[in-house]
Amino acid sequence: MPSFSNEPGKMYVLDLLHPKPTPVELQIKGELDLSSFNPHGISVYTDEADDSIYLFVVNHPQRKSQVEIFRFVWDDTLVHLKTVTHPLLH
Repeated sequence: MPSFSNEPGKMYVLDLLHPKPTPVELQIKGELDLSSFNPHGISVYTDEADDSIYLFVVNHPQRKSQVEIFRFVWDDTLVHLKTVTHPLLH
């Protein structure tokens, strides 16, 4: 798998239905320290009530474990909503 950036704080979207898929960097808005944002596990949830799309992203800033919750906006933007932490989350 090719790497598109070695910089922290980046997320990309990829249209797999496009004949030549090209990663597009998502803009991240909200209260999130992008310098320590190190995403590695992602889950997607679509709210059937209004078709909102949410991303749950595992993050390990400063060797801690937490989950960042984002809402995906169709102009290639992620809006950071919340950080979830707990002592049992590893």
